[in-house]
Amino acid sequence: MMKKKILKITAFLLVFALTFGLLSHILSFKYYDGMRISKTFYRQEKNTIDVLIVGSSHAYSHFYPSVLWEEYGYSAFVLGGSIQPFWNSYHYLVEALKTQKPKVIILEGYRLAEAKDYTTPYYGIKNTYGLNWSLNKVQAMLTSFEKEDWSDYLYPFNNYHSRYGEINAADFTNDFGCVYYDNYKGDLCSTVVYKELTRPDVNAMSKEPRQLGARTEEYYRKILNFGIENQIPVITYITPYEMPAYEYGYFLTGQKIAEEYGMPFINGNELYDEIGIDFSQDYADQYSHLNRSGAIKSTRYIGKYLSEHYDIPDHRGDEKYESWQINAEQFDRFHIKDGLPQISDPKDYAEKLMEEKNYSVFVAVNQWDIASDKQKQAVHSFFDVLGGCPQTVTDGFYAFKNGELTLEDGQQGAEHLIRRDRTTDIRLRQKEMEFSLAETTPYYCIETNGSEESYAIAQGLTILVYDDLFDRVVEILYWDFFDDSQGFLRENPYIPKN
Repeated sequence: MMKKKILKITAFLLVFALTFGLLSHILSFKYYDGMRISKTFYRQEKNTIDVLIVGSSHAYSHFYPSVLWEEYGYSAFVLGGSIQPFWNSYHYLVEALKTQKPKVIILEGYRLAEAKDYTTPYYGIKNTYGLNWSLNKVQAMLTSFEKEDWSDYLYPFNNYHSRYGEINAADFTNDFGCVYYDNYKGDLCSTVVYKELTRPDVNAMSKEPRQLGARTEEYYRKILNFGIENQIPVITYITPYEMPAYEYGYFLTGQKIAEEYGMPFINGNELYDEIGIDFSQDYADQYSHLNRSGAIKSTRYIGKYLSEHYDIPDHRGDEKYESWQINAEQFDRFHIKDGLPQISDPKDYAEKLMEEKNYSVFVAVNQWDIASDKQKQAVHSFFDVLGGCPQTVTDGFYAFKNGELTLEDGQQGAEHLIRRDRTTDIRLRQKEMEFSLAETTPYYCIETNGSEESYAIAQGLTILVYDDLFDRVVEILYWDFFDDSQGFLRENPYIPKN
């Protein structure tokens, strides 16, 4: 009797634990920074990370592990979170060294300018909820939230109720079903160019040190001590940004503290020219986040520094580090579209796409009868490069994948299941939509489990490029039969402007 009771209790607890764990996964916040980065970190094979980078959004926006891998063979990982104060960076390091033994730690030092004792709960959540449950996580949470807020935030489930209305199929998967995160190393890349920043005149700034915030200094010293205790050098690197004059004093104080501990300190704001930063081209937003161009420069600078000062092994060719090679290849692929907007010639565009695999190209032909003989010949050449031109081209859909013509349908209004990924069915079809001007325009519709996006079809060719590996639309192009003097257009000439 007692055995049966114990078995029932055990079974109940097991089912409860499994159900609770599943619900936690489904309902948990899926923030990119801090949380998804942390979860990805736990997948890294033990003792494979040689360069560990911690810090705020300037860490994951300004360092590219793929560049360090491709140029030096360094295995790097960025463990960062938005507005990450040094107390969170410290607990990230404690967590990281449970499974990793890096040769070098890079502390992205922007938050030396943090004068407050606490950030907002929103950033506390981002920088703690992604950690696995342990004493270190509890300590990180106690450190991140003010005592009067502990009851609200120390139990994450309390905060998940706001997500009930947001749940979708992707919440039941890891990383929203995107394979990019299988070999992800913690960075975030932007290709936006923000031109409104001004290069600071650092030489004209006061050289008077400023007192650090009490908690910031406490945890900065803890981090440096942590490096000494574990015999790992800690490099404080202030990546270049539009630095206000008052913040310079914090970094001067930080440099003095680093020197006390015999640790290196690099202020990238004193090295704009050496790094090669162009304030008109290298930033993504008003918050001084570097874009792809700027971050590559920043990463190359620190890579050169590491190669000159530390003996870090080159792991290229080592099967144990294959995920870094895959990450570098995927990073390059992820940004193939950087070069595409520069190409307006259809044949050149098709040849560029054919350099990579796992792209689907969907072409909608509309009003083929108005195309000139020259235009029709150009379309045939375009199709030939993509995978073969059908014998007869008429209005309708054509699809190409990996150099093959996979769909040839001259029927208007046809619907096609174009791919099925780990979370969604994606359907492509034409339909008629009415504008207020009483015009009707055929549309591409991409339907993802009932959620629909529409793209107006031009009078000519409309080309939709879809990345099958990363499950995303790369670009929509228009080839206007009425005026093809500019080649491919990125803005549909037939959509009325408000």
